[in-house]
Amino acid sequence: MKTATSFIRLLRGALLLALCLPFLGRTEPLPTDLQRFATEISAYERADAAQPPAQGQILFLGSSTIRMWQTLAQDFPKHRVLNRGFGGARISEVTLNLSRIAVPYAPRQIVFFAGGNDLADGHSPEQVVADFQAFVELARKQMPNIPITYIGIYHNPFRWHLREKFRATNDLLSAYCHRTLGVEFVETSPPFLGVDGRPKKELFADDQLHLNAAGYTILAELVRPHLNKEPMIR
Repeated sequence: MKTATSFIRLLRGALLLALCLPFLGRTEPLPTDLQRFATEISAYERADAAQPPAQGQILFLGSSTIRMWQTLAQDFPKHRVLNRGFGGARISEVTLNLSRIAVPYAPRQIVFFAGGNDLADGHSPEQVVADFQAFVELARKQMPNIPITYIGIYHNPFRWHLREKFRATNDLLSAYCHRTLGVEFVETSPPFLGVDGRPKKELFADDQLHLNAAGYTILAELVRPHLNKEPMIR
């Protein structure tokens, strides 16, 4: 049943992607405000100067879900991992700072989570996919052949009113990842939903937006199989 459901979602996403391909160009200009997250980025650079991270690690990039993943190293003890997330980030803002938060580390893989803030800010699912595609293209230009794993946008109680946009976005992103060499999609929807089809509140912090320890345990279980791969695409 799970395989059939995944196939239906992928087929639906592929059809949506095919319909939207002519319209996947950005509807907004790429951001140019390097100061919006200057404090966070500069803090990473100061930490790097004091103690340079080893190159060739698995790099986790994205918004607050990544930034707040305090147990990242413990959750993946068989892998060398590096966290460079910053809260409130949209996909395009991660792309804007790629040369500072990714390239210097020469990572062997990127695990990426962002897009929820984009949708909350009014961006369309098509816009989110276009922005992620731009991220992939720039990452591959600056770090050739880098494998990229996208963590699907999980439903949460605080943004339950955006559930249809979340589902449409995940369908489109899943289809894009499946048709793009070296890019994977991690499905998150079922594990975070209860039998009533709504988000499991016990997996979220008091704000009902961010994950708590139990939520991160589930997220780690979903991501872990995608880290067992060759360092680079052959």
